Amino acid sequence: YFDTVANFWWMVTAIVGIVLIKYFSIHWLLFLITPTSLVALVILWRFRKKENIEIAPAPLFVKKKLKIFKEIKDWNLTLKSLIVFNFFIACAYSVIAFFLPIEVYKEDGNLSLVIIMGVVATIPTLFGWMLGKWFDIKGSKVFSYGLLGFAVLLFSLVFFHGYVWQLIVSFIVGIILELLSVGSNELVTAHANPEHFGRIGGVIRSISNIGSIVGPLAVGVLMDSYGIGSGYFVLAVIMLLLAISFKIIKINSLIGI
Repeated sequence: YFDTVANFWWMVTAIVGIVLIKYFSIHWLLFLITPTSLVALVILWRFRKKENIEIAPAPLFVKKKLKIFKEIKDWNLTLKSLIVFNFFIACAYSVIAFFLPIEVYKEDGNLSLVIIMGVVATIPTLFGWMLGKWFDIKGSKVFSYGLLGFAVLLFSLVFFHGYVWQLIVSFIVGIILELLSVGSNELVTAHANPEHFGRIGGVIRSISNIGSIVGPLAVGVLMDSYGIGSGYFVLAVIMLLLAISFKIIKINSLIGI
């Protein structure tokens, strides 16, 4: 719910920005963010919990992180599959979110078109609850179909570079990402012990964040060497292999959804 509200107001602000950018330079628009950030800081400071936070020494911190990876060995097949799934999904989506806007701006030099693309990609996040209901009905086979759809869209970017098609891809990928994200959370709820929900969810989010960093770096090098289409093609192949893998291991029979 909170993410939906935040994304809605982000979209409103982005649309307002499209109008204001005609009259103000980009650095003044960024400066306008400062007052809202200060208000948010005051609110967080007002309602913060007063507690002593102990910062672990560096060796102990590293030891705790390594312990997390050891715990993953004891997870069941579904949770381990979700780690791989979230890593590569984050890789692929971060590449689209990073490079498509750059392509648009290089082609037309119009910042408004880039903002519109961001708004279109965010729209699906407003309907997470509906997608969650659909996942409840369709079950885990949504993962295979979602990955397959993702692969087709990535592959299409190798051949189609028009702005309208890029908008369509951004929107559909946003739907797929939101659907798979909701489904991933539901699988964690179904397979993790209640007292470990937060811990397991945190580990999966950490893996996803690593994927978001690795994706643009690795694929960026590939695109720089062999062209932008090569990056989309490799990611499409990876998504296709993941879709086949999820179909083969038959997650649906494992989780009973």
